[in-house]
Amino acid sequence: MFLDYTYFEGGLYIPNLKYNDSEGVGAIIQAVNEQSLDWYIEKYEIEFLEGLLGETLYNKMVEGVDESENEGNIWNRLRDKIFIKTGSGKYSPAANYVYFYAMREMQTQTSSQGEVRGKQDYASVKSAHGKLVNAWNDMVDMSQKIRKYVCENEALYGKLECIKKWSY
Repeated sequence: MFLDYTYFEGGLYIPNLKYNDSEGVGAIIQAVNEQSLDWYIEKYEIEFLEGLLGETLYNKMVEGVDESENEGNIWNRLRDKIFIKTGSGKYSPAANYVYFYAMREMQTQTSSQGEVRGKQDYASVKSAHGKLVNAWNDMVDMSQKIRKYVCENEALYGKLECIKKWSY
């Protein structure tokens, strides 16, 4: 929908999305991870946006976004508050939300014997807990600013639905 791989850089880096080897095992690993990230984006981006805006406002935004990048369009302005593009990159609370769920699930792999975690040569496995907490907290902070913007512009967007899933 709105997210792409370029949102998953820096603090939201997901391994093996960018691989220079165009053949062999590297290409296979990259293809598997891209398909996996696509699944997480499709599922969790919508879940995040509906949680942030409520289903009604989310649907209005999706229908109202104008691909011509018209800055006068209220829905483009709202989209640009959620999906921020700067000279140095892109960031979004939606990317943090997707990252949180993707990385949480990628800590182990499902096998026919149950959940497994591969051994690392010349590396030790550490908990991703700290990075996940940071990503979640950044998502909450950015989301509060967006909800404040929508509330301050209630005449344009309407009243925000009460969200029970998250506490701000």
